[in-house]
Amino acid sequence: MKQPNHVARNARIAKGYTQKQIASMLGMTVRSYQRFEHGERNLSTDKLFRLAEILGVSVYELAGKEFKTA
Repeated sequence: MKQPNHVARNARIAKGYTQKQIASMLGMTVRSYQRFEHGERNLSTDKLFRLAEILGVSVYELAGKEFKTA
């Protein structure tokens, strides 16, 4: 089972957006966005970049990746 996307959820709440508002901005259904936040689906690359822009977080954070510095 995939992990829920806490970064997206926490950033969305911190910005004061509802799932419905984010889904509308991304051009998708509320249910599809909910499934993303719950780790049941992935977003397309363009939607992932747009969501990062909306929420003010990096794409890497949304994708669950961390930078490792040498």
